[in-house]
Amino acid sequence: MWLIEIEKKYIDSIYTLREWDSIVIVFDAETIFLKGFTFDQINSPRIAKNPFLVIWVIKNDFLFKKNARLPQKKWVDHYNWQPIQNGLTIELPKQNFNFFGIQHKIVPSLVPSIEMKTPLVLKVSLPILEDYITKTSLARLQALSWVIVENDVFIFGEPLLPIQGQTYWINHSFVIPTGFQFENNFISKPLQNKINPTEEFFYVLDTSSSFIKIEKYAIRPLSLSSFRLTVQDGK
Repeated sequence: MWLIEIEKKYIDSIYTLREWDSIVIVFDAETIFLKGFTFDQINSPRIAKNPFLVIWVIKNDFLFKKNARLPQKKWVDHYNWQPIQNGLTIELPKQNFNFFGIQHKIVPSLVPSIEMKTPLVLKVSLPILEDYITKTSLARLQALSWVIVENDVFIFGEPLLPIQGQTYWINHSFVIPTGFQFENNFISKPLQNKINPTEEFFYVLDTSSSFIKIEKYAIRPLSLSSFRLTVQDGK
């Protein structure tokens, strides 16, 4: 079993671990212990790049440094463990999407992502969509849905249409431009629970952290007939 030890003064550095539901945590004076890691988690970059973590392996009630053959000290587990989400709480204020004054100075800004996500949303102009949809087959539209927001069209589903536009991926209820992610990814779930507990909306973000809120019920299957009716009703 893996165990991580860290001084309490470095608590901010472990908030990214809240994404892992298997982790449990306990506080002991000025020390924090965490366990419940999988092999992949303990060898992940977010662990390797944190200089404040001490990684132990628990064997027969002794603690071994990672990859060490001899034990360092005795381990007595007399603690009351709790899920990491309970131990590392995040306090979110009322909705204000240009800035969230979150505890520990966590702001949901977007930063470039090194991991490419699958695009699931496409934003296009109405004329571009009209030009394509009147020429393509009905089968090409079957897995897609759409909604008009102001002068833009948002298309949901996959595979997306091969037309020019801005693509997005989806993280819980947040529609994020491809190539970007939350600077602190672990806030996406508690943020959704705070501002969108019934999951009735999508929040389409841009890189300045402003947003467009889309009601999910307004999103309809994409077809030539639905397109023509919607455009006609809007004239």
